[in-house]
Amino acid sequence: MYITDNKGIKTAGLLGTTLNVIGASIRMIASIPFIKSHFVRECLLHAGSFIAASAQAFFLVLPSKIAECWFPGDQRAIANVLSFVANPAGVALGTIVPSILFGHNKTIDSNSWMFFTFTLGMECLALFPFVLALFVRTKLPPTPPSASSAAHQNNIGFFKSILQCIFNAQFFIQMTLFAFAFSLLWSLMIFLDGPLKDQGYEMAGYPTAVCAIVGTLTSLLAGHIADKTRKFKEIIRVCTVGFSCSVITLRMFLNQPRTGLFDSIIVYTLYGCLGKIIFYQSFVDIFLLIIVF
Repeated sequence: MYITDNKGIKTAGLLGTTLNVIGASIRMIASIPFIKSHFVRECLLHAGSFIAASAQAFFLVLPSKIAECWFPGDQRAIANVLSFVANPAGVALGTIVPSILFGHNKTIDSNSWMFFTFTLGMECLALFPFVLALFVRTKLPPTPPSASSAAHQNNIGFFKSILQCIFNAQFFIQMTLFAFAFSLLWSLMIFLDGPLKDQGYEMAGYPTAVCAIVGTLTSLLAGHIADKTRKFKEIIRVCTVGFSCSVITLRMFLNQPRTGLFDSIIVYTLYGCLGKIIFYQSFVDIFLLIIVF
């Protein structure tokens, strides 16, 4: 946040994409079959993952910052959503591709070139946004798109802004809701794979992909609705209730083992409902941006 606020969108984008490329490169090196030491390969893998994960801090801040600095108030919500949907789209891609390549209980030798081919593809994906970031010429538009954007560009300072947020009750409430919702969603995505297998479902990473795809599509629709109606609170409430009902229903449904195709369809449907939390997440971000700042 500090770098994005003080150095601008261009610098943050370059740093984020650079870290992503470096992390992907190290992980690609770790998959080279010529490296025989599993310890060395594991160290390289974790080091690359750590660096790539560090890049996400820059990417998570950019959508709201771009929407604030480059778009007027009546376009800010949809601009934020269009930027943010890259996150769930990446989740969908990152779960579908490994499921296709390594799913169905395939036994693959750790020295196979298939791992290198996979990480090489990830390297190319990381390289593409890095090249695009090189063509970003300025961190701000020539003139502010709105009065609020102009006020934001003449901010009171990073640390004073942090203090204002800490002592703002509305911000604290929304931040708490966002933290619980986000952690609950991704903990379900990570830990539900085991219970699904125990109940006879062999779905690999496809439910997570469905969750991300539905979240992406609903984000676009919700962004348009929010821009036209400005009913941020109502959208957040509807999403929160819907997410809670989906979690409870999924929990009760998984008490019984899988009996047929219809059960799998129900699980995919419930995962799709859970995906709506992604656009809830987007609108918490937008809500905080508009109300607090």
